[in-house]
Parts: sequence; C-alpha cells; structure tokens
Amino acid sequence: MDDSVSKYEGKLVAHGLLLVALTGIANVANVVFHMIMGRKLTGDEYSILAALLNLMLVLSTPMDALRSAMAHFSARAHRAESPSVARAIARRWSFRIGALAVPAGVAMWAARAELARFFHLADSAAIAVVAATLPAFMLLPVLAGVLQGMQAFWWFGAAVHGVNVARLALGWAFVMLFAATAFYAVLAQGIAMAAGVLVAVAAVWWITRADRSRAEAPSGIGPYFLKSMLLLAGYGVLMNSDVMLVRHFHPAAAGEYAWAATIGRSIVFLPMPIAMAMFPKVISAGAISRSSRLTLLKALGMVLGMIGLGVSVSLIWPWLPLWILYGIRDPSPELEQLVRAVMLAMCPLGVAYLLLNFEMAQHRFRTVPWLLTLAGAYVGGVWVWHETVMSVILVLGLVSLASAMLYLFELFRRKPESASGAAHVSPNA
Repeated sequence: MDDSVSKYEGKLVAHGLLLVALTGIANVANVVFHMIMGRKLTGDEYSILAALLNLMLVLSTPMDALRSAMAHFSARAHRAESPSVARAIARRWSFRIGALAVPAGVAMWAARAELARFFHLADSAAIAVVAATLPAFMLLPVLAGVLQGMQAFWWFGAAVHGVNVARLALGWAFVMLFAATAFYAVLAQGIAMAAGVLVAVAAVWWITRADRSRAEAPSGIGPYFLKSMLLLAGYGVLMNSDVMLVRHFHPAAAGEYAWAATIGRSIVFLPMPIAMAMFPKVISAGAISRSSRLTLLKALGMVLGMIGLGVSVSLIWPWLPLWILYGIRDPSPELEQLVRAVMLAMCPLGVAYLLLNFEMAQHRFRTVPWLLTLAGAYVGGVWVWHETVMSVILVLGLVSLASAMLYLFELFRRKPESASGAAHVSPNA
C-alpha cells in the first residue's frame, strides 16, 4: 500500500472508537432527554415532540449531503496538506447556504398553519420555532463536514454531538421552569443547534489559522452536493418519516409508536460514528482500491456487531428500553410487540447508511434513482396500506431491507483496483 494512502486510511478503529465514545455521550444525553420528556409531557405532547423532531430530521438529512460534500473535498485538501483550501470551502459554502436558509425559514414560517393542521396541532408556535432555527440546521453540516474531512474528530464531536448535551440541559430547564410542552422541548433543540454552529465556526478557524495563504474553493462541489442531497433525501424519508406518517393516519396510537420508534432509531444510530470515521479514509474519484474495500469491510463488521447486539437485547427484553427510557415497568404485550416490530423494520437501515456513505466517499451515485424509488414506494405504500400501525411498519421493513440489499449488491459487484489508481485525488479534482 502507498504510504500516503495508508497514512489517511489508517486508524479506522481508533477514530471509530473515538467517535463511538463521543456519540455515546450524545446518545446518553439523547436518552435522558427522551426520558425526561417522555415522563414530563403527556402522551399527546410527546407524540407531537417526536413528530416535530422527525420533521427536523427529514429536513436535515438531505442537508447531510452538505456534510458529505464538505468532508469529501476537505479530505482531499487535507491529503494535499492545504488547510487554506478547507477554509475557503467553509467560507464559500457557508455564505451560499446562508443565502438559501433564510428564505427557506421564511417559507416554512408562512406555511406554519398548514403544517400544524397536518400534525393535528392546537397551534403553530412549535412550527414557528422550527422555521426560525432552520438556518442553523442548514449551516452546521457545512462546517461539520470540513472538520470531518480534516479528521478533526474531537472538534467534530464537540460541535455535532455537543448539540445533544446542550439540548438536554436546556430542555430540562425549560420544562421545569416554564411548561412541560413540546414547544419548549423544540425550542431547546433550536438553541442547542445554534450553539453547535458557533462551536464549529470557532473550530474551523482554529485548525486553519496557521495557514495564512489565500486559496479558492475547488470546483465540482456543487454537482457532488446535489447528487449527495438526492441520495440522502431518499434515505431521510426511509429513516425519519415514520412518526409523522403514524401521527397523520393514527393520531391516537402515535404516542406509543413514538416510544417504539425512538428506541428503534437509537439502535440504528449506534454505528453511524463508524461511517463518519470511515468516510475521509476511503475517498476516491470513483474507483475502489483493495485498501478501501478492506477498510469498509472492517467498518461493516463493527456495524453488524453493534446493530446485532442492540437488536438482540431489544428482541429478548423489549421491556428493558421501555423501562429505562419511559419508566414503563409493566408494558402490555402489544407495546412489547410494537418495539420488536419497529426494531426489525429499522435495523437494515443501519447497514444501508454505512454503505451509502462508502459510495458517496468514492464519488459514485448510481444508486440515487433506486433509493429515491424506494422512498417513493414507502410513502406511496403507507398511503395505500395504513389500516393499522403494523401495516406502516411492514411497509417500512420491506423498503429498508431492499435498501440494504441494494448497497450490498453494489459493493460486491465492483472489483477493486490498485491502491494508487483508486486513492490519489487532487484537492481541486
């Protein structure tokens, strides 16, 4: 293996475990946040909170394409030892996304009444909070991607995962001091996201401050971003729209479903740090090297182990996460079955996330139309078959399994090339 390649593809386990640890802190904060909200808020208020948090995730997941694009091109600059290029990327794309974020927030604010009716909300105040904080949701992926691409994982964790810690502190304070409503929980989320943006700005400046040379952002980021956005938009629909759909079609059952979905998503999110640690180590201009495939297979093994352990615990003892999160000591058999069903339906999405990140890092987007088709099939399938909550879960399970199979097929159909031919990329390529 070429030394310059191994220098950046190495330390997957160390960086992966670092991000797992930082994400673990964030996950604990997330669990405690949902424990507090699940116990303090009424069932209807908690289902509203879950639906709005999922709305934020659906909106922010396509924007995660920004993080992927920034990480891809910043990693090229990092390999070329050009921090001024990474700084130029952050500066140019922060201005561009900021110019889009403000009108988008205004548009959501204007549509707040219609969105409130869709979710069966008594008023639109919580929707207005989401609209006001939309710029922060759109800007954080830009700066976080630059930090990820430069493999500044401590700063990356502070900016991205620190949001959960800040949200916990603010959310607890708001519901204790003001009122136990979804509005104050969503407000805590928005303020925490804005704080994450400030941390990320400071981190990018600090890391690149020594290189005072002037540089221009490389070409090609726009097309890469658009392709990544389409890819992650499809994934975002599969991953994050279930609570909204259940809230729309089965509002009376949305509270218990929100409990089960939060547990399921917590397990699926466990291996995501591995994907983020892997991404800058396997970038290429389209070809796959043997070393990149080895890195991916190592990451895939870690992901399968983590998901398998989490799913096994939840299948055998579904009461355990219900008791830990929501204090439900004696759940009904129906609620336990709901937890098992959601867990099985969601777990293939963890594998799909790792593999689609590998495809994006390798600058391949053949799967975009297929994943968008699966997202459309999910929404269309639920629109047709929504007689029961289990019908919604069954449709989700089928399309999530199909998404994992799609990326496994893409992985094993492609033969690796030589390391040098696959891995050397220019920062301006």
